[in-house]
Amino acid sequence: NFKIGAYSNTIKLLNSKNIIKEYGVSTGLSFNFGVTKNQIDFAYSIGKREGLFKIGDEDTQNFSIGITVGDIWFVKRRAQ
Repeated sequence: NFKIGAYSNTIKLLNSKNIIKEYGVSTGLSFNFGVTKNQIDFAYSIGKREGLFKIGDEDTQNFSIGITVGDIWFVKRRAQ
């Protein structure tokens, strides 16, 4: 599976007048494996934060790996 997306976020801190804006794009791949269609996910995103106090603008990059497990151990069964 191939995934692509975009995100945008606005943050207002309690004791600050600054507004932090964050936005970026992400993409990822996921592969099914096993009989119960478990998934391993690889994702990469790049973004930018603006309005950080005393820091200025910030460029971000994130790479993540995740596993989604759907094995029979997690299926609720009736006691016999």
